[in-house]
Amino acid sequence: MIGIPVVLVLCLVFYQDLKQRAIHLFVFVALVCAEFATKYLKGEQLLSVDILLNCSYMLVLITILLLYFRLRFGSWNLLEKGLGLGDLVFWIV
Repeated sequence: MIGIPVVLVLCLVFYQDLKQRAIHLFVFVALVCAEFATKYLKGEQLLSVDILLNCSYMLVLITILLLYFRLRFGSWNLLEKGLGLGDLVFWIV
C-alpha cells in the first residue's frame, strides 16, 4: 500500500515513453521523491546499505555495458549508438 506513489510514477514513465518516446525530467525527480517518501513512511533509514549495494550493482552493470559497446561498436560513447540520455537517467534513478 505504501509503494503506490512509486507505481503511479512508473506508470507515468511507461505512458510517456509509449506515447512520446521521451520522458520529462520532472518525472524522474518525482520518482526519486516517491522512493524516498516510501522509505521514510516505512521507517527505514534513507541512506542505508541497500542504496550502497544498488549503486555498486549499477556501477558493475554500466561497466559491462561500456565494455560491450566498445567491443561491438568501437566506441565508448553509449549515447551515440543506441541508448538515450533518458535511459541512463532512469537507470541511475
